[in-house]
Amino acid sequence: MNKIIAVIQWFSKLLISIFGFITAPIMMPIVYLYMGGKDGDLARSNFLWYWYDDEDGFFGTDWFRWAKGYDMTNAWGRFRCAYHWLGFRNNAWNLQTTVKAPVGEKEIISMKGRIVRIHNNKVIELPLMEFARLKYVSAEGDYQDNTGEYLSLEHSYLGHTMCWYKVNGKLYFRKSFAGEKWGRRIEFHLGTSDHRVVFRLKIKKLIPIYEVVIK
Repeated sequence: MNKIIAVIQWFSKLLISIFGFITAPIMMPIVYLYMGGKDGDLARSNFLWYWYDDEDGFFGTDWFRWAKGYDMTNAWGRFRCAYHWLGFRNNAWNLQTTVKAPVGEKEIISMKGRIVRIHNNKVIELPLMEFARLKYVSAEGDYQDNTGEYLSLEHSYLGHTMCWYKVNGKLYFRKSFAGEKWGRRIEFHLGTSDHRVVFRLKIKKLIPIYEVVIK
């Protein structure tokens, strides 16, 4: 029964992120016009703040701009970059950060699964409280997070996990998977991270592995 309640509570918080996901493609251009297409300080008291990104602004990280190849020298290229970042990639980011994870010591109830990464051709076992993940690099080996020409075994955490734990007496869970399934590479997150509630499902084609093809 406690697990059912934990899932219901997680889903109720997830609804805030779902609202951001639905509204971001519409609200982002409004925020962009309001701020004149430039990064800056937007007061939290302004309701548009929820569709901005205080961490990385309109245009995201360096690796994102480089990987997507947006032309940042003209207005159209800058808007396309901003729309991709805040409309889809980090949609309504400030809104998502308002749903915070619990703070306190974790009491592990149960853990199942296995997560590994490959470093210098050695298999390294990782803590099961980590989320499994797929990470990518360019042909030159530059890190590109969740997009790139090659899958990186060095940066990826491969495997699956299912963890139940308590913080301040309240039950939470984490479930994740990263690997090949049904002829695709899949990354799946469910539960509560160290920062916020999460739900992630990414399905990608099988592309070459950097450490196999290049190295």
